[in-house]
Amino acid sequence: MILLFSLFLFLLPKSALSADLDACPQNLIQNNQKKFLSVQGNTCFLFVTSHRVIYDDAVAQCRTDNGTLAMPKTKDLNTFLLQEMRNLSLTEDMWIGMNQRQGGKMLWEDGTEVEDWGNFVDSAQDIRFLGGIINFGNGKHCVALNPKDGLWHDHRCLRRFLIRDAKLPYICQYVTETD
Repeated sequence: MILLFSLFLFLLPKSALSADLDACPQNLIQNNQKKFLSVQGNTCFLFVTSHRVIYDDAVAQCRTDNGTLAMPKTKDLNTFLLQEMRNLSLTEDMWIGMNQRQGGKMLWEDGTEVEDWGNFVDSAQDIRFLGGIINFGNGKHCVALNPKDGLWHDHRCLRRFLIRDAKLPYICQYVTETD
């Protein structure tokens, strides 16, 4: 009886996960990307690890499928993304939807201001000021999530001549589809 119950518990999450993934945009599922899809609440996340791109190209690719770069606005969501990165054995920073290219304040891709709850890596050239982060001239204005320390790291993304922008894998997010 215990063996049967254990088997039931082992199989339940997989079937629930499969049902959750079915709520992701169908083109993502049809493109055989299920291994890199995860669902949290009403949001589907795609971990794009097959190629590295500059920040703007990651933004454009997510928008192609009506999504955005992932926006871990809460500690719980950040922890979820980190766990998924670790489950996939990812060790490299991945772009998330946060940048500081307009007005000197960190913004999410949806235009909302980033609330600092202590997840930025300390940087000698970044200053915390009035609840925001101000970056003084190091050219690092886009943010990636690091699976090793769980912190947000800034990377170069200014698209200036002769300055190479960082190329990283990225995480897209999509609203799940409902019937």
